[in-house]
Amino acid sequence: MPTTVFRVISSADDMQENGPRTPFEPDVTDLVGRVGARTDPMDDMYYCCGFRFQNITIPHGAIITSAKFSGYVYTELADDINCKIYGHKVGNAENFVDNLHVISETYRPRTVASVPWVQNTLGLGWKESPELKAIIQEIVNMPEWRSGNAIVLLLIANTDIAKDCNFISWDCGLGGSEQPFKCGPGEKGNWAAKLEITWITAVKLEINSSPITGVPFTIDGLSGTTPFTSSIETGTYTITMPETVAVNGARYAFAGWADGSTERIRTINITSDTSLTALYEVVSVTHTLSVQSSPITGIPVTVDESPVGATPISVEVVEGGHAISVPPEVEV
Repeated sequence: MPTTVFRVISSADDMQENGPRTPFEPDVTDLVGRVGARTDPMDDMYYCCGFRFQNITIPHGAIITSAKFSGYVYTELADDINCKIYGHKVGNAENFVDNLHVISETYRPRTVASVPWVQNTLGLGWKESPELKAIIQEIVNMPEWRSGNAIVLLLIANTDIAKDCNFISWDCGLGGSEQPFKCGPGEKGNWAAKLEITWITAVKLEINSSPITGVPFTIDGLSGTTPFTSSIETGTYTITMPETVAVNGARYAFAGWADGSTERIRTINITSDTSLTALYEVVSVTHTLSVQSSPITGIPVTVDESPVGATPISVEVVEGGHAISVPPEVEV
């Protein structure tokens, strides 16, 4: 279960945007990442910010078990966070030079998943967001996602109450009253935002049945029905198929697996994409067939062209249609 910390690594990878600024004048060299919540999003102090993380080496469809954003708060004058975090819903997010937007959903469409981050008095230093795994999961599940692509997180300020929170950007501060934090020589990027992700490499498991479908089963106690497809963590699983099953009025019995295994309750170590097919066969249901003759007995009888004896007689036959014959005349 690998865990990797990804960093903002260039000036073009973080940006703050003031909502009503006209004409639109984004500045990716802002020295802070400001989240300025205001009751009116047209307020000049309403700010949102975005952070881009490059080379996210997580494979498509991986299972995200944890994801946390961290930013460095440098002043207690602006350490009250009041926002909602989204992801930029694309398979490979552009930087803030090629796409000069944070707030616009036209230019930066947002993930369905979002996470509120509302907290007063964060204090100074590195501050970690709530759990963001649903946002990252939505992005790495997109068809366009590939390992090595980039993810952008959007911190969209709320409009219910005025609060401010400032994070150090990649470009750092200059010192002074408004930006008291100042990077020394060669320190740019040292306090840039971080994204820590823990994930599991997922594999695809398919469970099918033949010649019928709709067969219920369990995998480690969880219920499923054929045909079944799911992304799962690599590991050892126990699959239990039913001994018999009724489908469309007929009864079928478990006969084994297509790969040769005969174990109905099967434990298997899954390390790669795996497809299994359970085989079933019709259960032969028998009934008693009785043949009488009157006013005489001893009449020879054949069933399906095979002699079975003489009347009166009872034989076991498989459920279904059969041909029964007796001679047209006999001598007694």
